[in-house]
Amino acid sequence: MKAKRLVKAAVAALLLCLLLGLPAGADIPVELDQFEPHFVQLGEAGFDDPQNNYAWCMAEFKDDLYVGTGRNVPYTVFLQLKAGGMIPWNLTVSEITHPGGMAPPPFGPDPDPDTPGNQYAPDPSEVEQWAEDMSAEIWRYHDGSWEQVHTAQTFVNPYNGYTYPEGVGYRYMITYTDLYGEEALYTGVGLGFGSTLLLKSTDGETWKPVVFGGEIPPYDTRAMAVHDGRLYVGLGNGGIYATDDPSVDTDTWKKVADFGDHVAIGAIESYNGCLYATTWESIYTGGEGFEVWRSTTTNPGPGDWVRIVCGGAGDTWNPFGADIETFGGDVYVGSMGLPFTYADGSAGLRSPKGFDLIRINDHGRWDLVIGSYVIPEDRQTATTEMRGMPMSGWPSGFGNPLNLYCWQLEEHDCLFYLTTFDASSLLRVLDPELLQSIGFLDLLEPSLNEVDVTRMMPAGDMGTLFRMIREDNPFALVHALSAFLGGSDMWVSSDGVHWYPADLNGFGDANNYGFRTLVSSDAGLYVGTANPFEGCQVYVGEVRAK
Repeated sequence: MKAKRLVKAAVAALLLCLLLGLPAGADIPVELDQFEPHFVQLGEAGFDDPQNNYAWCMAEFKDDLYVGTGRNVPYTVFLQLKAGGMIPWNLTVSEITHPGGMAPPPFGPDPDPDTPGNQYAPDPSEVEQWAEDMSAEIWRYHDGSWEQVHTAQTFVNPYNGYTYPEGVGYRYMITYTDLYGEEALYTGVGLGFGSTLLLKSTDGETWKPVVFGGEIPPYDTRAMAVHDGRLYVGLGNGGIYATDDPSVDTDTWKKVADFGDHVAIGAIESYNGCLYATTWESIYTGGEGFEVWRSTTTNPGPGDWVRIVCGGAGDTWNPFGADIETFGGDVYVGSMGLPFTYADGSAGLRSPKGFDLIRINDHGRWDLVIGSYVIPEDRQTATTEMRGMPMSGWPSGFGNPLNLYCWQLEEHDCLFYLTTFDASSLLRVLDPELLQSIGFLDLLEPSLNEVDVTRMMPAGDMGTLFRMIREDNPFALVHALSAFLGGSDMWVSSDGVHWYPADLNGFGDANNYGFRTLVSSDAGLYVGTANPFEGCQVYVGEVRAK
């Protein structure tokens, strides 16, 4: 098993680096056999409901572990992309989980009977079933067993009479002690439909909505932090808000940052007296890539921020700032991206690109840790020349263009962990015609045809991959890549620069296409997965040096 993992890592990295047009002789690390994972599974199959396909947030509270789920998340993302014209309405992937019933507005094309997809006027009873299936859940791990402690409420929209869930997931969870000394667990709604942004619980069983009126609902958040005694929340539709008294009775929130019209907040982090925030550009309007902002005061207001990273760290194909984490006295920021574009007023698909990772020092200077060696002209920004070569030697996505997200960064027991969303897992269930329309094969074939397989000396199962290259069987190759590369990656570093793979296949399950959440604790490192096929899983353990 160890030899197979090493062959996968070394050969896959070499093959996929070729796709990125690296210069001859690029310095790619080859000593990969440094660490190995030791994790025990605590929960599986979405807590016996595969529609709980994301362990979207986790936190410890009063010695118990809490997990907020995301329900049918890829299905929801597909709806959004269809509504934005990114993908055709008749595209369905039956292998991923779907709710019963039918989605209400705003999803659906013009109500033309000849247009495939969801129409604007579904039957209300079908929508009720849909809303029930889409309602997020919170689970608690106590004394070795799981129990469900909350389900998102549904509500009837007074404007159209349809039923909606407050949110399809809970995307962030954090403990906070307020101005009066009350400790509580807070969770933020992801992909919300209603007026609830946060829920609060002081006992883990009773959950009440926190009053918030800062923006026009529906609400969405993926970013929360505690900083200098206040709780901060970043919104998906723009702005950062703060309070020292999150109340279930009164709106106490004040807006402390706004980085542009409806610019989404990707993550926020408190470090060394400052607050850091990453932004997202809109996939529908395009832009110059993610940005990183840092507060200039301990308790910032709207004017107390300075931009320290712009232009997607030199690559416009880095649209989203993902997780932020501190390690070794520096701040690290990973990027996220999707193979979609909205250029010149029309939506389209583009080649996939792996994530980048940057390191920011106390002076606000950033260095590229993981990223492409060469940025094509049409993706360059004013900051491209600042990139330099990646300090780690690894190109974007660790050489895998389908490692689209640096999903989580976390320090645990003196090691720095990085986990990914690896879209390789989806290849085996996507129609070949769709892959052709994406241009995936056009991306793969030219580089693979140039590989001198006689010098690669493939071993074991990798021989199958090379035979497919020789036989010019691209569709079989795509499915082989899914088998070899499918499943989230977990990489570790002891210095933030030199990275080694602890696991490349979702802990042996290719359906775990993401290690979505990491929480460091005395019990070990908790890992929550994203698995849209069979439901999320939860693990605890650590990576150990050999």
